[in-house]
Amino acid sequence: MIATQRPEHATWIAPLTRPAPVAYTVLGYVRPDARSAGVGTALAARLHDAVDEEGIAATLLHYEQLNPYAAPFWSRQGYRPLWTIWEARPARTLRFGGTVADVPGRGQATGQRRHTAYLPSRR
Repeated sequence: MIATQRPEHATWIAPLTRPAPVAYTVLGYVRPDARSAGVGTALAARLHDAVDEEGIAATLLHYEQLNPYAAPFWSRQGYRPLWTIWEARPARTLRFGGTVADVPGRGQATGQRRHTAYLPSRR
């Protein structure tokens, strides 16, 4: 499955890159039993063909850098990082100097790194 916002719905992220218009890929997922069989590559190729046909200049997406599958996959599709965000969860533990135990209903604090990736159109 792959889901992408059209440019009229991706205006929130469009200022991150100069080319316009911009689409934003919201979701990319392949069932674990279908991975490494070319399904994700075929879905991404179909998406890229569709955005190219519509004259969309660039496609942006976020992916979890620490996911061992995400970074290599999107890199093979031609995406390159624009910027990186580090997050600590729950953030309240950082803001108030507490511990995870101080935040009711929360699990362990985790650090995550997210990339905003960019793919220019192939036109």
